Parts: sequence; C-alpha cells; structure tokens
Amino acid sequence: MKSFVVLIVVVFLGATGFAQSLSGVLLDNETKKPISGAVITLTDQGISTYSTESGSFEFNTSLPDVVRIIVDAKGYDPYFNTLVAPSGSAMQILLTPCHVELDEIHIVASRGVLQKESVTHIENKKLEDLNVIKSTNLGEAISKIPGVYTSSTGNGISKPVIRGLSGTRVITMLNGIRVENQQWGSDHGMAVTSLGIGSVEVIKGPASLLYGSDALGGVIYFVDESYTANNMTTVKFGSSFETNSNNTQSYAGVKFSEKRIRMNVFAGYNSAADFRLPNNNYLVNSRYQDRMAKLSIGYANGKWVTNVRYNYLNSFVGIPGESEDSIVTPLSFQSSNTSRSLEVPFQFIENHIASWENKFFLSRGRELMVNFGHTYNSLNEFEENADTAALSMGLNSTVYTVRYKQSLFNRLTTTVGFQGMNQFNKNAENAEEQLIPNANTLDNGVFLIGEMNVRKFIVQAGLRADFRSISVLDDSIDFSKQYKSFTYSGGVLRSHKNSTYRFNVSSGFRAPHTSELLANGAHEGALRYEIGSVTLRTEQATQVDFAYELSNEHISLVANPFVNRINNYIYLKPTDSIVDGRPVFVYDQTNNVALYGVDFGIHLHPHSLHGLHIESTYSYVRGERHSGTSLPFIPQSRINTLIKVPLDFNKDESKSIGFFALQHSYYFSQDRISEFETATKAYSLFDASFTLKPGKAGHEICTVSGGVKNIFNTSYFNHLSSLKNIGIQQPGRNYYVSVQFNLERKRN
Repeated sequence: MKSFVVLIVVVFLGATGFAQSLSGVLLDNETKKPISGAVITLTDQGISTYSTESGSFEFNTSLPDVVRIIVDAKGYDPYFNTLVAPSGSAMQILLTPCHVELDEIHIVASRGVLQKESVTHIENKKLEDLNVIKSTNLGEAISKIPGVYTSSTGNGISKPVIRGLSGTRVITMLNGIRVENQQWGSDHGMAVTSLGIGSVEVIKGPASLLYGSDALGGVIYFVDESYTANNMTTVKFGSSFETNSNNTQSYAGVKFSEKRIRMNVFAGYNSAADFRLPNNNYLVNSRYQDRMAKLSIGYANGKWVTNVRYNYLNSFVGIPGESEDSIVTPLSFQSSNTSRSLEVPFQFIENHIASWENKFFLSRGRELMVNFGHTYNSLNEFEENADTAALSMGLNSTVYTVRYKQSLFNRLTTTVGFQGMNQFNKNAENAEEQLIPNANTLDNGVFLIGEMNVRKFIVQAGLRADFRSISVLDDSIDFSKQYKSFTYSGGVLRSHKNSTYRFNVSSGFRAPHTSELLANGAHEGALRYEIGSVTLRTEQATQVDFAYELSNEHISLVANPFVNRINNYIYLKPTDSIVDGRPVFVYDQTNNVALYGVDFGIHLHPHSLHGLHIESTYSYVRGERHSGTSLPFIPQSRINTLIKVPLDFNKDESKSIGFFALQHSYYFSQDRISEFETATKAYSLFDASFTLKPGKAGHEICTVSGGVKNIFNTSYFNHLSSLKNIGIQQPGRNYYVSVQFNLERKRN
C-alpha cells in the first residue's frame, strides 16, 4: 500500500499542462442582453458560480487542460461544452431561450459521463422531483422511479427492490462508497436517509463490471447535495408534519464555499408514532425515531479534487407483528391508541459511513480516481426486555476503488481499475441469539472497459474478474470457501437529433452470503426460522436490455424492455416444520430462472399550456423458474401518473410562484405467486399536493407545501409488505404540511 501511495503522488506531481483561470460572459442569443443569476458549473471539479448582473463569471483557480462546463439559466436551453486547454481570456456563451421547461443536462455521477452519452440506460432523478408528493421515507421516494419498488415492514423499515430482486442482489452506493448494513435481512432497511441527498441514480440489472459482485439486480447510487457556489454561504432548515403517524421531520444545514475549500454540515431528527390504518386503528409498535448528521469537506485546486465525508444515523425502530393473544388475528396487532415510546420488540441501529474521495486530473485529459471508505453497522434487537439485546451484531466493512481513465486517438477511452472490500461480522459475546456466525469476507476484483466513438455510434465493452473468500471465525463451525467469477458487459448507443437507442448485454455474479450458507435461528422481523445450506453455488446472471428515448419540446418518451436470466438462483423454501412457534424456511437453489418485463415512461409538456407537465410511467416484471412456476416476492405491475399545474401561467421564467399536483397510482393484481405466498388484489391510490415558492426562481427564500396522500382512505395490501403475512394493510389517509427556508449570502 505504501508504494502505491508513493506512485499516486509521483504521477500527480508529474502532471503538467494546467490553465490558470476561466472567465466569460453569458448573453441572450436573440437580444444579446446579459443573463444574470445563471449557475455555471465545472462538473468534474464540482465548482460552481453565478453570473453577475452584467452576465460575467469567473473561476480564478488552476484548471486541467480538459474542462467540462454546464450552464443552467431559467428560461433558456441548458448549455454543455468540453473545453480543451481553456485559457485566461474571456469566453462568450450565447444561450437560446426555450419555450418549455426541458429536461436538464445531467452528468451521471456514478460513471462521470454525460447522461445522453451513457451507453447504459440510467435513471437520474433529483430528490426534489421525487418529492412533488412528499415521501415519508427515502425508500418510498425512490419507489416512484420506474422498475423500482420497496419491500417494507411499516414506515420505519424499507429496502429497495429493482425488477423483482432485492437484499444482497442490490448494491447501495453513497458518493461512490458501497454501503453495507446487514441488508440480507428483510427487516433491515437502508442505512441512508434523505438528509443532504441531492439526487439518486438507478442502474437496473447486472452491474458487476464497475460495482463488484452482488449487483445482480442493480445499483441504487445516492449523490449528496452539491456544495454552494464560490464565495457563498447558504443556510437551510425546515420541518414537516404528517397526521397519519404524527410524524415530525426536522433538519438544518449550512453550506460554505471559498475559492478552494467547501463544506456542508447537516443534522436532522425524525420521530413517528404508530401509523393509522384505514379502519382508524393503529398498528402497534410501528413507531420509529431517527437521529442523523452529515459532514462533507471538499478541496479543489484544479489538478486535484478531494472530498472527506462522514454520515451518522442512529435509529430506534419498532418491530410490529408480536402478540400475546392465544388466538391471533389481525386485530391482535392493532390498537385504538398510539404512542411514540419504545416497546419491545425493537431494533437499535447505528450506522457510520466515512469516505475519502480523490480525483487527479493529469495531462492530456487523463484521470485517476482513488476512493477509500469504511462503514460500521451496529444492529441490536431487543425482544423480551429493553435492557439486554437478544441479537447483537457489528459489521465493519472497508472498501476501496482505484480507477484510471485515458483517451486514445481522440476516439477510444479506456478505463482500468481494481476494487475490493474487507468485511468482518461479529456477534456480541453476551447476545442471547446468533443468527449468523462471526465471519470475515474478502472481495477483490479487476476490470477493464473500452469505449469508442464510431461515427454516430458509441460502443462500449468490458471484462472483470472477481475473487471472494469467506472464513468463519467461530471454533464451533469449520467453514472456509472461495468463489471466483468472470463477468462481461457490452453495449452500443446510437443518437439522433431527438432520439436515442441503447442496446446492452451484461452479466453479473453473486456468491452466497453468510446468511444463506450458515443461518440457523429465528429471524424475528421476518417472522420465520431460517436454516442455511453450505452447498449453495454462485449465482450467475445475464441480462439483455434495450432502451429507446424520444425527446423534443413537447414530449419525452422512454421504452425499456429487458430479460434477465439467472442460474443457481438462491431462494427461501418453506418446510412443514415449526421451531419456537416460527415456520421453518431453508435456503435452496434452482436453475434457469428468468425475470423479464418492461419500463415505460412518457412526459408531456405542451407549448400552448406553459408550465403544465403530465408524466406517466408503467412498470411490469415477471419472474419464473424453468418449470414455469412463479418466483416469490415479484412486485405488482404499476401505472403511476402525475399532473403538475402551475399556479400562474406567467411565461416569465425568472419568477416562481408554485404549482398544484395530482397523482394517481394503479397497482395491478398479483396472482402469479409461489407456493407460500397469497395473491394480492388490485388497488388505486390518489394523492394531491400544493407547493408555494414565492421569489426569484432558483433563489426562493421560503417553500411551503402541503397535501394529502391516499385521499380516499383506500384499504389495500402491498404485495411486498412483510405485514401482509399477518393481515395488516398499508397506512390510511395522511395529511402533511412542510416548510423550508433557504438563505443565501454572498461574501466579498
């Protein structure tokens, strides 16, 4: 490791060819008048500034010889350009007025490329856009993305499901760092909250090439809010209240940016009581509390961009589904009263995520990325009393990624790197139960990716080799095993003026998790007794994916059919046995599993009705074994439609008042089920909201919003809800109100 660090420093110090500054002026292409208040961002450096009243801007820092710049001005088409050898002389940028609010230009943070030039279809959504109708938690927010669902145990526990796959088959990333938090358990939610999150990217299907083993279902990639513009201080704070569970959510944050130093600090607190069912009873012990903090410190000098980040989450989460009734019915878990106080059984969870991200800009457009991270997850389950944990585990995971990117012949770009994780799971010595043993897992992988521009095509191909070893650190269990795999990916992108075609073939592998190999105990949150199998083999997946996108000033359309075939698919198989009052499930495997379906989306923004937006998405997935029987836990097909109506049709984009939104979600029935599931009926949900944002667009001081979810108090079961097993429906009608303040101050 020491010699490797020395090599990085030598390469970095040997880089040459950096410009001193970049300045320019923004003008209206039709009137030639200056444009003020636009955001100019150097995407790779993460530096941004505002244009002045005269339209001028300046980055007074050393820059590499290749710079990518994005200009975002309200009322104008977004501007993007790659500047080679930018000089200190001022440049002139002409912006074209737009008739409607078009989709923004996005840089895919997970891959560092322009989204419209990404061979892989990636869903890129701002968290603000996912919360037009406010979400109770982050899992609910991302489930509004086509093909993405959540598996939940009440509002306090939710985890992502991508095209029917979840748990250890879906990787969660935060700013390039893999987040580990015992996600194999159905009652273990995400270790990430919405505090300080700016956007989310979703890669659907096998994505092992860049993200390592386990990414058979896909990747959920969260990106923090950006730093504030140069020489600015921003203070943000807000609070919300929901009537269904008396849920209060509050946060505060400060953003500070100097010439080279940037810092974000956030803190938040959530507290929810038991949630109300459509019959006006409350689900006992569905309460939870979250305490959160986040710190990001960045430094950029043009040649080197580095970020040190720390995230902390402390959660008390009630586990519903326990009853002392001799004859158990759904009413056994309900009450006419609600409470916030802790009541067994509950989980106490602590998550610490620390990371150090580095990007070095070398001469001739070469880039070197070096990321290190460490996550610690402490999980304690209290069952009989609140003083002694029945189950207590600590999970330490150290992750690292090194990636080198170079362009050759102005057409070919190669990326080579290696990636790894060292993970140690330890049970507390005084814990009463042990579901999985103490174990050490070591992952290492190397990859090579090539991308070439051939006329109007972009072609990409890559190979990866992975190695995983699992060693049990328990004298009573003799187990040690190694797994190896090669994966590949290939794709092609063809762009026209208003349309894009993408075709991809990708493979992935997932070695069995310790919980699948060696579990032997009651899984309280899942309400079952689980037994592992040491004979499980590696899962292998291959997906064929096609995406067509059409976009013009009136309509945006995406169609994305897929087929994902998995060999050696691992699943939970029910038995006739009962242990400690729990049904026994064992881990088993089957061959030739297929998941196939389509994600479809359409976005209408007619020119004649300025500011009106109509968005509708359809998601369908079906999972089958080779025998034709259905896989378990396959989500319902879904149509989601959102209509946004501006409160003022004024065409002056520099002014903002707000909008009214109406959302309808239709979930189809799910009767293609496995042998231990029950069918789920179709249902419709209606939500409505309003948002008031007085002030200059993009610089509103205050935002007030409110609304109602499940307007008609519909009674329904979500097919992926763990509460469905005990006859508990989803929350009933929910009113909410939210207020946010955003104060900016420019320093001299």
